[in-house]
Amino acid sequence: MAISAPEEASSGGGTGSSTVLALALFLLLLAFFILLVAISKFETEKIDQVLFSLDEVFEVQPEMLLSNQAVTSRDGNLSQQQTFFEVVDKLFRDELQFAKVRVVTEGDQMIVAVPLDAVFEPDSMELRVETAGLMGRLSETLKKQIDGARYHLDMIIPLGLSASDRDLAVRRGGRFARALTAYGAPGYAISIGVRQRLRNEVHFYFEVRDIGSDVLFTGLVNPDPAGEGSDAQ
Repeated sequence: MAISAPEEASSGGGTGSSTVLALALFLLLLAFFILLVAISKFETEKIDQVLFSLDEVFEVQPEMLLSNQAVTSRDGNLSQQQTFFEVVDKLFRDELQFAKVRVVTEGDQMIVAVPLDAVFEPDSMELRVETAGLMGRLSETLKKQIDGARYHLDMIIPLGLSASDRDLAVRRGGRFARALTAYGAPGYAISIGVRQRLRNEVHFYFEVRDIGSDVLFTGLVNPDPAGEGSDAQ
């Protein structure tokens, strides 16, 4: 019995050391988690401060955040012009799939070049039957109303060398204008001209013009001061 007493005391001391070690480990882990929470809260506050600063600098109207409308320029002309060009481009490619259509955008104008025989019957002022869809859709596009501006088409027909060719070009221009207005296109939205050296192509110039503007179609100006290759309208 005298020998067993020290053994019991030694056993009790080992248990106490284990308990202290466990408590110390628990406190260490608790301190670690507290530190993580503190760091996370600090980072969140910093992020909120940065976002607040950005909101102050780049202020956006609340109604624009949920808007699903297309972005326009300050006066709206740029988006209207771009939309108009896209509609016309698709219109010609859809309706004249049998012909090679070239589309070029130059500044505020879009030029569509179409082979002459894709629009008119050979040696005739009559329009091809296949252009009926083009005329209908084109007239609908030209008569659409937009704020402070309107759509405009200048059509240029190649002018032949002989007197009969010149006469045919003029009659073709008149036939096209009458047909387009018959489909409902407004007369003020159409101009017809003739020009030499167009490689047997009809050129369609499209643009958005301000209402009341006196802009003349610069494409009809003769660049040759000597008079060679003169234009007529």
